[in-house]
Amino acid sequence: MDTPLPNAILQLVIHRCILTCQAHLLSPDRQNRIKEERRKKWDEAQRLALADATAALAAHERASSGGGKEGEQGSEAQRRAQKAELEGRVAYLKELQKNYEDCGGWLRAACVEFDRACSGSFAGTTV
Repeated sequence: MDTPLPNAILQLVIHRCILTCQAHLLSPDRQNRIKEERRKKWDEAQRLALADATAALAAHERASSGGGKEGEQGSEAQRRAQKAELEGRVAYLKELQKNYEDCGGWLRAACVEFDRACSGSFAGTTV
């Protein structure tokens, strides 16, 4: 019959996990690698978002300059508002990329590693 660990023992187990993982997780090399990986993912997602926004703006400009009936394309005020919104989206995405700052995220990685370490090292204990 499995009995739960007393509170003091559980605290020691958690403390041991933290000490075991701390040097590995918080090393500058590890933090830099995590930041580089996040930056690559950010750049790819940002590139796709900017390409979509730019394509939408170009499609809007082609549709606006193509002529046609007013009922098909909407009023001039609607077209100007839509164009301003699309231009604003493109400008915002460019500004967002220029001002990119990595605010962290190593804590999430630390929690994942902590969970892995605890589940692997203490698999036989009941919590």
